[in-house]
Amino acid sequence: MEKFQRTIQLIGIDKFDRLQKLTVVVLGVGGVGSFAVESLARSGLGSLVLIDKDVYEVTNINRQWPSTVETVGMSKVEVVAKECKKINPDIKIIAEKICLTALNIEEVVGKYLEDDIVVIDAIDDLKTKVILIRYLKKHNVKFISSMGAANIHNIDSIKYGYLEKTAYCPVAKILRKELANYKEIPVVYSTEERKSNLKEKGSIMTITAIFGLRLAHWVIIAVW
Repeated sequence: MEKFQRTIQLIGIDKFDRLQKLTVVVLGVGGVGSFAVESLARSGLGSLVLIDKDVYEVTNINRQWPSTVETVGMSKVEVVAKECKKINPDIKIIAEKICLTALNIEEVVGKYLEDDIVVIDAIDDLKTKVILIRYLKKHNVKFISSMGAANIHNIDSIKYGYLEKTAYCPVAKILRKELANYKEIPVVYSTEERKSNLKEKGSIMTITAIFGLRLAHWVIIAVW
C-alpha cells in the first residue's frame, strides 16, 4: 500500500478500494493505449486485460511505452504486461495477443462482461471501433474511446467530451455519422483542424501519451 499512498491521499481510500476491485480492459496498447496502461498500473488498479495483436516495430519507438530497440519483434501485450508487473507485482493481468475485429467482439470482450469492468478503446480500425461501441452501449458497459491522435501539433487541443460535440477530428467525423443514434459516447479528442486524409499519419509521443493519460484519468477520477 505504501507505493500508492500518494494516490490514496488524492482520491481517498473509498475510490482507491474501488480501483483495486476494478478490471480495465484495454483494447490496443500502442501509442495511446500503452500510456493509459502505465498510468493505471502506477495508480493501483487491481486487474488489467490487454488486447492487441501487434509486435513492436522500429517505427514504434518514437511514441510507444515501453518500446525499445530490444523489444522489436516482441508481442506488445506481453512486454507491457511484464513492465506492469515491475511496477506492481500484485496487479492481475491477462495479456491476449489477438486481433479484435468486428466479427469477434463477442468472443474477445464478451467473456469479461460479468466482471466489474471499464473498457478503454484505443484501437485504430474504424469499422471495428464502430461495432465495438455499439456492442458496449448495448450491454451498458462503462467505456471511453480515443479518437484520432495523428497529425496533431497543438497539445492544448486535447480534450474530454462526448462524440456528438467533437469537431475537426476526421476519426470522430466518421464515427458521428455511423453512431448518430447514440448519445453521450465519452471520448478523448483533439479540436485541432487537420487534413482529412487519414492515410497521412505523423505522430509524436507528447501527443499520444496525453491521449492515453486522459483515458486513464477518466477511469481513475472522472468515471466515478
